[in-house]
Amino acid sequence: MEVKLSPAALRALRTALSAHSPSGPFTFPNFPAPTIRADTPTPHAEPDPMPETKPGTGAGVCRRGCGLLLPGDAEHCCVDALRSVTDALEGRSLSLEHEVRMARLRWNRREQGLLARVTDLQNEAQVAAVRYQQRLRQYMVRIGSIAEQVNRYRQVSPSLFQARFQRFSNFSSISPT
Repeated sequence: MEVKLSPAALRALRTALSAHSPSGPFTFPNFPAPTIRADTPTPHAEPDPMPETKPGTGAGVCRRGCGLLLPGDAEHCCVDALRSVTDALEGRSLSLEHEVRMARLRWNRREQGLLARVTDLQNEAQVAAVRYQQRLRQYMVRIGSIAEQVNRYRQVSPSLFQARFQRFSNFSSISPT
């Protein structure tokens, strides 16, 4: 069973442990306490204060109730051992909180950079749209003037055709004498 303690709970545990002296009658209940482990370590984090040991390499779990794995020598002070574990876990908690703050800062900077890029792209798109609209208006004005010229030519062309025909027919009716 894995127990995750908050920094406040760790401080409260340390305070409760420090209230009793190591030589005093402070004892833990006879039931086995759960093993307290930190989350998966990061590459630059401190080593786990409670490393897992392979069976047969150590003396095993403390039978006095602290639940810590014992090194080769079976004697240890549970209060001091738990204090050192608490200190290590508090340090680990602080380093993880620092990592979270730094990651949050990196994410915020990245988000700001991406938002700036999106804003730049939107501005470029708006400028391109304005240019497109201006060119479209210019082309529509040109197309309108060409259409007016074609309409004028249509209206004028039948009368021009008749005038030319009459003029050329007059030349052909004149006979050389």
